[in-house]
Amino acid sequence: MLTGVAARSQRSIGMVKVTTLTPKNAARGIPLINGLVLALDLETGKVMFAIDGGSLTGLRTGALVGVAVRRLAASTIDSVAMIGAGVQARWSLLSLLETSLREFRIASRTRARADQVAEWFAHLCGPECCVRVCDSVAEAVKGADVVCTATSTDTDDPVVRSEWIGGSALLVAIGGANEQALEFEPHLLADSQAFVEELQPALEDAGEIRAALEGGHTRAELLVSIASVITGEADVDFARRRVFRSVGLAAEDLAGVEAVLQCFHADGSSIDEGDLDSA
Repeated sequence: MLTGVAARSQRSIGMVKVTTLTPKNAARGIPLINGLVLALDLETGKVMFAIDGGSLTGLRTGALVGVAVRRLAASTIDSVAMIGAGVQARWSLLSLLETSLREFRIASRTRARADQVAEWFAHLCGPECCVRVCDSVAEAVKGADVVCTATSTDTDDPVVRSEWIGGSALLVAIGGANEQALEFEPHLLADSQAFVEELQPALEDAGEIRAALEGGHTRAELLVSIASVITGEADVDFARRRVFRSVGLAAEDLAGVEAVLQCFHADGSSIDEGDLDSA
């Protein structure tokens, strides 16, 4: 069970999130991520509304993938590979619809789910984009400009091998079912520019980051926060391979809560005190 708390005192808004991540739910036909997010009015202490925890996680993770691709990928993106075919993969793909994407490849250990995501995405992106389901991760990844891993792996056997990622490609890793799970080989960071949300959460929750540090493949001071790229404090070396490892932050969930609140205000809706209906 995962918990998160965040607040923005300037706007008198806070949130509490409780979620579970259950990889075996895939076989049960139900979402892997479940939970609840409560939005709080800090001035009164009242609960303003509730949001499904899995939906908010997907929304803010997909938005983060979009930010990473816009900031860290090359200006022209011809091909994208998605590894994983769950809810997080769909949310992440939504953020890529406005890119110059010409080819999309997907691989998943569950072929039927990969077929479903491919059909769904082909409908969204139209005939300009070639959509293909691959038989292996290697087939999907090789030659792709952007690779996104959104898996529920729970082992230290890496999903993506270093030799499959091109020398100037972007890898965005958002999955993994626990702190020891490896979506990519740690030594991939030895010759890559590595980005994280914040250093301490990455050290605690990203198995690839910890393993790379322990193996001497990188150093903590070389890890770049994506916030510093957004503010212009850090530069991106597009000639090198780039890797962004996300672990999810409570601050990102709070941003999602604020976005929902803005939507209520934008259409003139009001939120009854203590309203726990799903937003």
